Amino acid sequence: MQSDQTNDALIGQLHDIGTDLPVTLALGQLQDLADLNLQQNNMEGYLAIQQEIVRRYPTFEEAQTAAEMLFLFYSSAEARLYRLGVTKAKTASLQSEEMALQGTPNEVVTTGGSQLTVQPKVQAPTTTPFSSGAADALEALHERWNSHAMTAFSILSNPNRSDGKRALSPLVQLRIAANYRLQQQTGEQSTTLSELSQRDDQYGLFARCEIQVTHLPAAPILPLINLPKRSARPFLDGELTDSIWEDAEEIRLTPFVREALDPATGTRRPSLSHAADISSLTMLAWDEEFLYIAARLQRAPEKSSPIELAMHRGYDAKHENRDRLELEIDTDRDFSTAFQLTVDESGETSDRCWMLDKWNPKWFVAIDADAATWRIEAAIPLKEISATGVKPGDLWNIRLRRIIPGVLQHELQTGNNSVSSDGTGMLRFIRPRRTTTSSKR
Repeated sequence: MQSDQTNDALIGQLHDIGTDLPVTLALGQLQDLADLNLQQNNMEGYLAIQQEIVRRYPTFEEAQTAAEMLFLFYSSAEARLYRLGVTKAKTASLQSEEMALQGTPNEVVTTGGSQLTVQPKVQAPTTTPFSSGAADALEALHERWNSHAMTAFSILSNPNRSDGKRALSPLVQLRIAANYRLQQQTGEQSTTLSELSQRDDQYGLFARCEIQVTHLPAAPILPLINLPKRSARPFLDGELTDSIWEDAEEIRLTPFVREALDPATGTRRPSLSHAADISSLTMLAWDEEFLYIAARLQRAPEKSSPIELAMHRGYDAKHENRDRLELEIDTDRDFSTAFQLTVDESGETSDRCWMLDKWNPKWFVAIDADAATWRIEAAIPLKEISATGVKPGDLWNIRLRRIIPGVLQHELQTGNNSVSSDGTGMLRFIRPRRTTTSSKR
């Protein structure tokens, strides 16, 4: 099958692919085709293949895996925004083609000595790609994907699925809890989270964190960043001298320290990390249009030589062994799907929407460096990561990590957990701080 095949052509042929093969070979062929479509960021093709696997082989373990992926994709706020962006781009392209055709010279046909003006007939593109009574493309997308997510959930809830031998993955359980929360079904959400919270891994940690969200304690399980709205904007130069950073909360990233059993005393003690004395400091801010991130990162001894800054920046850089800062933004708090933005010490960037690496948001990055540190200052348009914007009271999940492959990993953490959260924390948007008379002096 040609890799540049259109979505409609691919979907039209799915029913025939592998039908003359043994089940194992047919499944393998469909899974390979799904992987190819995912690599090409063909979301519609990938999802159609997962649906075909579920349709053909409903009792196979591969069908449960496919149903889980369908449920995660169709439920995800980030995947929906990506899909909406693709739809808008295609619609704009079709409208551009229509305008170009309308602007071409009319064809002149001579019949019996008289001239007839013939206007090319062009079918105008629809403003929304769905057959729906929804008022706009976003509403239509939500209607359609909500329906698909419910279908996938019904399949996963079937007691006969996969002969009942395999439990749902913890990522799917977290997504189920997120859906219950969004639907305001607090009882079902609580039951799902309570069961998941019994785990002793990071998924159990995330479940316990969500249980706490309604009444956050003074010392939450995951770091909580209260982010006041700002009016002043930074000038992006990487120097971090703007007023917006003067009173911003410093968010320190540190290596995860796992308690180890001391064989001499029989007591538990923190294991030591050689990277603990290397500073990794970040800050966040927001206003009506942007989420800002700044970082001041001390060079590790292994990376003490400053690297040449990139002269031209493109999308989806290969960071290789370069020092980099990763920010993940999970706007619907499902702990499963997120936007990821990365900046490395050369100023190169990459970005992805969960498994889709062709998500290319328009964001702004400045880098500055000296012999001891390198610094980041970036602005991320909120419209690139949230279809509805942000308001005070909104609570997102984020993940902050600084990584030098083979050297260190610093992450956002409380320092009190026995398992790593991979830098996961909560970001709460709050109103601007009140300026009192004493604070002006």
